[in-house]
Parts: sequence; C-alpha cells; structure tokens
Amino acid sequence: MEGRGHSLPTEEHLEKLKTFVAAHGNELRGIENFIDDSLTEVWDEFNDLVAIKLDVSEHCSTADLIATDNKEIGKIITTFAVLTDECLRLRNIAEKEFFCPLACFGERFDDTPLSEGDEAEQVAALIPLMERLSLFAARCHEVVANCMSQLSGLYTDSGKTSMYRQAFKGVHLQYTLTQLGELLRVLVTLDEIIVSNTELNVQWAEYKRMLQSAALEPEVFGISASRAAKLLMAVMRLEGDVFNGAMLRGCWLQELPWHTDKGTAEVRSNKDFITEMNAGVRERIAEVGARIGDATEHDHRLLLVGAAALFVVVSQINRGRELDSKAYKALLQLRARAPVVPLFARATWDMSSFLHSSLPNAAKASKDNRASFLAAHDDALAAEVQALNLQVSAWMVRVESSFSDKVQLGEALSTRGNLLIQGMLLARQIGNAGALSLALHAHTGIPLRQSNLRPIHVCCQMVKGIQATLFRKAPLIATQMLHIQRFFQQHVLQVIGPVLADVETQVGTSRKAGWKQEASKVDMLAMLTVMSDCLKGPNTSQRRAVINACWDMLPKKWIREGDVDEVSLQLKKLEMLGTLSHAISRSCDCSFLLWSRGLLPLFLEQIRGQWREPHQLHLLMAAVADAGAVVKAAAAATASPSSSSSSSQQQQQQQNATNNPHATGGDADAAGGGATGYGGLQRVVEEALEWEVTRPLCQAIETDLRLRIHSAQIDALARPNPFKHPAHDLASFLHMRPLRVLGKVINMKEKVAEHLDRTFYSLTAMSSQDGKTYAEMRNLAHDKFGLLLIDSYLPTGRLEQGLDVLEVMRNIHVFVARYSYHLHTQVFLEKPGANKYVHSIGIQQVANSIRTHGMGIMNTTVNFSYQFLARKLAVLSQFIFDDHIKSRLVKDVKYFREHREALGSRYPYERAVEFNSEIRRLGLDAEKRSYLDKFRILITEIGNALGFVRLIRAGGLNFVSGAVGYIPDLQAIDAQRGGEDGEKGRFAQFSAAMQGEGLSGEAGEAAANLDEALQQLTLRFAEGTDFFKLLVDVFRNQLSHSEELKHLKCFHVIVPPLIVNFVEFILEAKDRLLRAKRQVEGALFDDGFALGVAFVLKVLAQRCVCVCDGMCVRECVLGVAFVLKVLAQRCVCVCDGMCVRECV
Repeated sequence: MEGRGHSLPTEEHLEKLKTFVAAHGNELRGIENFIDDSLTEVWDEFNDLVAIKLDVSEHCSTADLIATDNKEIGKIITTFAVLTDECLRLRNIAEKEFFCPLACFGERFDDTPLSEGDEAEQVAALIPLMERLSLFAARCHEVVANCMSQLSGLYTDSGKTSMYRQAFKGVHLQYTLTQLGELLRVLVTLDEIIVSNTELNVQWAEYKRMLQSAALEPEVFGISASRAAKLLMAVMRLEGDVFNGAMLRGCWLQELPWHTDKGTAEVRSNKDFITEMNAGVRERIAEVGARIGDATEHDHRLLLVGAAALFVVVSQINRGRELDSKAYKALLQLRARAPVVPLFARATWDMSSFLHSSLPNAAKASKDNRASFLAAHDDALAAEVQALNLQVSAWMVRVESSFSDKVQLGEALSTRGNLLIQGMLLARQIGNAGALSLALHAHTGIPLRQSNLRPIHVCCQMVKGIQATLFRKAPLIATQMLHIQRFFQQHVLQVIGPVLADVETQVGTSRKAGWKQEASKVDMLAMLTVMSDCLKGPNTSQRRAVINACWDMLPKKWIREGDVDEVSLQLKKLEMLGTLSHAISRSCDCSFLLWSRGLLPLFLEQIRGQWREPHQLHLLMAAVADAGAVVKAAAAATASPSSSSSSSQQQQQQQNATNNPHATGGDADAAGGGATGYGGLQRVVEEALEWEVTRPLCQAIETDLRLRIHSAQIDALARPNPFKHPAHDLASFLHMRPLRVLGKVINMKEKVAEHLDRTFYSLTAMSSQDGKTYAEMRNLAHDKFGLLLIDSYLPTGRLEQGLDVLEVMRNIHVFVARYSYHLHTQVFLEKPGANKYVHSIGIQQVANSIRTHGMGIMNTTVNFSYQFLARKLAVLSQFIFDDHIKSRLVKDVKYFREHREALGSRYPYERAVEFNSEIRRLGLDAEKRSYLDKFRILITEIGNALGFVRLIRAGGLNFVSGAVGYIPDLQAIDAQRGGEDGEKGRFAQFSAAMQGEGLSGEAGEAAANLDEALQQLTLRFAEGTDFFKLLVDVFRNQLSHSEELKHLKCFHVIVPPLIVNFVEFILEAKDRLLRAKRQVEGALFDDGFALGVAFVLKVLAQRCVCVCDGMCVRECVLGVAFVLKVLAQRCVCVCDGMCVRECV
C-alpha cells in the first residue's frame, strides 16, 4: 500500500506528459500540413527567396544517347542532332548577350545634353561587345556552312546503292531546318537591331571619323600613329562584319564545301541538294503559314522569319539559276497575314523589304498592304482582346482547379499538360496582338488610336497574369512536370512500340534465315531503337534533338497516317513542355514598353480612372520590370570587367540580371545610373506613378474626407447621389500590398498618410481654428481607410483663460443646448451632468478671445448666430403650423375674443394649464418630454444664442475699453473728429505733426497708421454696435410680410401655456439640484427662455398692454407680465430684449 501511494503521483505526471506530447504532436502536424498546403497551392512572387528551375539537363554527350549497331545511321543522327543543339545554344547566347545591349545603346531617359566626349566613351565601351559579336557571327557562319555541307552530303546521289536513294530521297529534316532557320532569324534580328538603332549608327560614324582624324594628326590626340591606325582598322573590320546586314549576308558569301568521294566542290553544284532544300523550305513555309492566325499559333511568326531567311540563303546559294517560284509565291501570300513581324525592341521585319533587299533579282511585290493590314488590325483589336480575355479567365480558373493536391495525379496528367501548353499559346497570341500593334504603328508612322490604348494595356496585364498564375503554381508544376512529360512520351512509345516490334521481328527473321536484309528495314530499326531509348529518359534538349532527327528520317509509309499525326503532335508538346520556362518568359515579355514608355502615363491614367482594380497596378509594374531587366542586362553586358573577374563571373552576372528582374539591393548601382542607366528608368517610372496615381489618390482621399466632414457640419451642403455619382473604392488601393517598382518598394498607404500628415499640419499652422476639423478628418481617415496619421500637436484656438469664442462659435448648436444663460451677470454656465466640473464663460473670457483672435471674430460670431437662428425659426414655424397646435391656438383666440370683457382682457391661468395637459396627451418621447417641452427648449436655445451675441458685444466693449486706457486724452481725439454741422472728420494729429519735421516717408506712413488705429478705437468705444436691432430688422422683414407665414400671428397665444411649462420646469430643476449633487436636468437659472420669447414677439411685432397684480406696468411683452402673475414675485421685466425696470 505504501509503494502504491508513492506511485500515484508518478502515474499522474506520466499521464499529463503523454497528453501534452499528443497535443503537441497534433499541433506540429497541423502546422506542417498548413505549410505544405501553402507551399504547394500558392507561391508568393513577392517572397521568392527560392527559385524553381524547370529545365532538365543531362551530363552526357549526344553520341552516348545513340546506341545502335548501324554506324552510318548513328553518325547521321549524331551529326544533325549536334548541329541542331548547337543552333539552339547560339540562339540562346544571342538573346542573352547581344540583343539587350545593342537595342539599349544610346537610350536616354531625360533631355540633358551629353558632355563633350561622352559619345566617344560610349562607343569605346561598346567595342569589346562588338568584337564578341563579330566572333559570334563567325561562329554562326561556321555552323550554317557545316549544316549546308552535311545536308549536301546527305542528299548526294552516287548511284543506285547510295544511301540517298535508299533512305533519304524525299526526306526533309524539318526539325533541323527549323533550328537552322531560328539561327538565321537570330542573325536577321541582330542586323535589324543595329539598323533600327539610329543613335548607334550616328555615334559609330562619328567615332570612326574621330579615329580617321587621329590617324592623320596623332600628335593632336596624344596617340601614336601606329596605334591609331590599328584601332581604325579594327573599327573598319568590325563595321564590315556586323553593320549593314553583314551578319546574314555572310552566310552565303562564305565558302560552302561539298565533300564527295570524287573530292570537294561547292554545295551549289549539288542539284539534288538544291532540289531537296527547296522542297524542305516549301514544307516549312506551308507548315508555318498554316498556323499563323490560328488558335494553335505559338512562335510561328518568328519561325516565318527563319523560314524566309532560309529561303533567301538557299536562293543565294543557287544564285544565277531560276528562283523557286512556289516558295516565293507562298511567302508573298503570307505577306497578307504577316507583313511585319516585331523582332526585338524597335527592330521589325518587313517581308517585302527583306525579300527585295536580299533577292534583288526577284520580282518585286506589286502592292504594299501594310496600311490596310494595320487598319484592319486596329478595327479588330478590341474584339480580339476581349475574346482573349475571356479565354485567359477560363484558363486561370481551370489551372486553379486542376493544379491542386485534391486532384489525383493519374487522372489529370493529360489535362495539366494541355493546360500548360494552352497557357503558352494564349500568352503568345496576346503578345502578338499587343506588340504587333505597336510595331506596325512605329514601322508605318501612323498614329496610334486612342481607343486602342486600353486593349494594349489589357494585353500587358493578361500576359503578366498568365505568368503570375504559373509562378504561383510553380511547386506543383515542378513536382508533376516529370510525370506529365513521361505521360506524353508514353503516348509516343505506344505508337512506335508495335512498329518497332514488327520491324525487329522482320529483321531478326531474315537474319536467322540468312536472307538478304533490306537496308531500309535495318535503317528503320536503328532509328526506332534510338528513338525509343531516348523517349525512355528525361526530356532534355539533346534527347529531343535526337528524337526529332530520327522521326524526320524515319520512313512514314510503315506507319498509319493517323499515328504519324499523333506522334508529331506529341513531339511538339514535348518540345513546348521542355522549354516551358523559356517559352513563358519570352511569350510574356513586355520589354517593348521600354521603347514605348510614353504609353506608361496613359496606362496609369486608365487605372486611376477606375479606382477599383488595384491588381492592375501590380501587373503593369511587373510588365515595366521586363523593361528594367533589359536595361540591367544591357548595362551588365557593356560594363568593363575588373582584372580579377573571370569571364564566367561576368556571364553569370548577365544571366542573373536577365532572369531576375525583381532583384533588389544595389540594382541601380550595378546596372548604372544617370540618364542612360537603370536609375534613369527608375526615375521615369516613379515620376509617372507619382503624377498619375499617387497624387490623384491622395487628393481623392483628402477630398472625400473633407466632403464627409463638411456634410456632417453644414446641413445646406448638397450630398452626392450615389446612383448618379457612384463612390470610388479608394480603400482598395490602400489595402493592396506594396508595389515593386524596378527594385524599389512603394507603399501607397504610407504615401497617402505622409501627404495627409503634411497637409493637415500646414493648414492647421496657417489657420488654427480649423484644427478640430482636421482632427475629425484624421479620425475619419483611420476609421474608413485604416490610415494611422500623426497628431500635429498644434494649438487649435483654445485659451487657458476658459472657453474660446471660436470653439463656441463652431459648435453653437451644442453650446446653446448644454449651457444656461444668466441675464444680470451675462454668464453662461454649463448644466450639471456626469462631469466633475462645469464650465462657464463670461465677459472676461470673451475679451481674452478677442484679444487673441482680433475684433473680426465679433462679426463672424453674429453671422454664425444668424444662421443658427434662421434654422431654429424654421423649426418654430413648422411647430406652429402643425394641425394639432394651430387648431388649439385658433380655438383659444376665438374663446378670448368672445369672453374678453368677462376675462378682464387677461389670459386665464386655468386655460394655460389645460393647454399643457392637452399637448401632453399627444405623446411623450423616451425622456418623458411633451411636444410643448421641446418647443420650450427651442425658445430657450434661441434666447441663449441671443445672449451669446449680447455677451460678445459686452466682451468687445470690455476689450476696447482696456485698449483705449493707454490713450492719454480721448476728449482731444473726439474734438478733432467732430466736424462742422455734426459731420465727423478724420483724426490726423500725428500725421500733421510729422509734416514739418523732414522725416522719411516710412515715418509718415507709421504716423498715419497710428492715427487710423486711434480713430477706430475711439469710434468703437463711443458707438459700439447694436446687434439685436440688426437681427430683429433682418428677421422681421422676412417673417412679418410673408403670406406663407400667416400662422405665426397666433404665436402670442401659445406664450402663456409655454410660460406655465417653463415655470414647472425651472421649479423642478431647482428642486433636483438641491436633492442631488449632480443632475442632468438641474439648473439655477435659464434666462434664455425669457430672452427668446421677447425676441420672437419683437420680430413678429406682437405687442399689447399688460397688467401685473392689477398695476399697469407699461407697454410690455405679454409673456413677461404673465410670468410675474404666476410667480407672484419681484423680477426684472424684459421688453424688446432690454432691461426696463423692476416692477411688481
């Protein structure tokens, strides 16, 4: 038992530990599942710390992939696979190293002139790049020559037993021709980039002339004659190698050998080669032309350029003979659908000009259709972009639903692969629609239509949306790409597998039987075997080259026609999936905005006009980032490498600049600043964003805050109709994630908060009385937009001596409701409530306010009071006009007239009490107040407003009396001011005294100012202003002579019941004040009621003779006499707002 007792605490702790471990394990598994889901579902492009590379590589040579006993077929496959792979490698080098620096040379982002010598330095810095370009062009020429020689050897007819007749007659290596055409297209693009860069040609010519001058006068330039001559010769050699279309022209101007058993000759002498090449070119043109303008179009416009260049090269090789008219006519027919093809930057390819300049002997095209094509393209652009927008939206939805962990992998491989291919096709079609429109307008010089700006902007957004969608799904794509490619490879194997087994059986049977083997079957077996082996491995560029070479050589007569089309389709899909990253990057490239950056402010203006789609701003900045990547890559390519940097490091820097356009931290420094570098482009984009989005957004938010605050403060302010003028969703631009603008992060929310802080502080400093309004706007900005604004910490007009007149004036409706007025002492006292202290304001506080803010606030206060009184009198009129009140008043008037003599011309007290009771029966509010109570409060507020005006006048006199105390002799000033016949003159004592003293003009002006100040002080001290009379006159003119306000003539009848109501209220308020320390309704006095009644009676001109305690007082206000009768006590009688005398 004792041991069991010791084990119980141990078991309890053990159970707690088990429970904790189990709960902790569940929590960790939940976190792990959440992280896994987030990593596979969404890949945040703003936090891309890890990049995913989808390209597949294999560390082996092409020869290692070709395992066959047929050595001749193996050599042929190896040769053309290596040449194809080399063409692809050279194309990638040109796009990464030469396109960007050549296109960006001389590109400037401001109008500042270059200093002397800067142009020469730019060209000198470009010479190493031009040297590398010359070597690159020479390497391209070697590859083209090798391809032509190998094709010429393949198409050599040496007799009946030749391989050409047995296996390759009529066989056209379309994949090899495609890659060869792409290499030629690269050379065409380089030639067009150099030709289109006017700044490069001008500066190069200037640099060459400078070198010529240096060679003639070397001592002037401080260089030796031999060195100047060598440099000039090098520049002349480079000009001959790369300028004026020399790179493409060098392909047929070089020696193209044809190696045969009889020796070496030129390939042009091989008629079979020329025939087969012309046929192959015709097939290429027909295949490319069938896809242009089709839904399956991808890079076919660029392939058309390569096909046309290949046609030109073959025609130049066959120069002096008849031109292939079929291919030429096919190209001219395609000119109607693709007269101009955008290549890169400003470089465009014009088919008519290209064919005419490259083939001068060819018949010139009869008609130039570029203008008509452009007009038709502009007309259909909006509808085309709208249709593509719908397709892209549907594609994005399908991608989101298909690329998910919730979908089984085996069920969706074909669907996912086709979705990726569809995304590439859509991106290329959208890119063609936008870039082609800009290229056509730039090429023809026709202005761009205003209506087409929006479609081009939408094109940029759509391609970036496609790229962002694929980027977000990159983890899932990376994990499934191998399976998707394997799925398509398996489709091909399912088609060629039976054919391979059949041919293998036939060859094996003939071998066992000792029969003579057919060479075509043996060659076919070798091709199928190599193709099958390569399809069982990864989808690398080397394997694709081998597979396509085998497929092109394979005789198709042994395969069904439907299977041939199926294999061709699957191989094209494998080609597109194998180059997915590169294809998406090229299809979604918006670097053309660098040379069309004048459209950027217009695109931003379109975003600003909607204020509801902030994601468009992110997509547009992503498109601008492509332009920044081009500038950065150009700067990296032309930068001089340091002595310690190797060439591999320099290439890596260029590759990083091209592949990572969103890199931050030192980008501007690395890529160059100033007017020509990355920093210049940054400034251009930031200025456009500031002027077109940031500032209008700040102004729109500030205007919205002002309208909402002022509409709450000013009742007469018209409120906008939300149906006619819908409100913009400005908050969406504040809640969006920060923008990445060429390596910089811009937070719109912080920008707007900074603008509002600066504006509110400046305006509060200039006008302190508006400080409270801006504080309310600051609070509204936090509640509505989530903006955290800084308090200005500036005084808002409040005084330490008590309440400030400005604060009371701004909130006069609150002041008259919360304060009670004392007529004798002219003091306003806050009604007791939940606060520990009560505020008061009297003559001295008003004088202090006038001393701080000036005499001008007196007139402003009267104006505010006038507006308040106008609103309250309108409410008074509505109350009297009410049927229940009006009928009762008419009834009392009739009764008084009928029983006047019996009543002794006095209103009976009992009837006033009955009036109160009847009004109370109409209903009470939540605070147990009747309608007559509310009317009495209305009259009291009117009287309090008048008391505040009276207090302002007394405070002004107090201030003036204190100021004139420093004037020694007021009588002398008054005597001088008094003129003849009672006219008032000007006081000029000091000015007159200065005239004979010979002082400066400034002293005379000071004396005149002093005279004017003394005159104004004495004038105000002597006269003052009767504000009551002004208010009475204004309202009397508006109320007494209006036919619509006849019902107000009965107002005097409601005064006795109203006074009874007031007496009950004031007695109850005093009683409550005595019973408790703090009561909301407690009050010592409330003289605003009597002042309000007197004011309304005076305005309505309702006067009568009253008797108090049987003693005639004087012509007095009816209501005051009745107060005396009810209270039976001494009080001050008030008539017309002025104190008359004490009476009984």
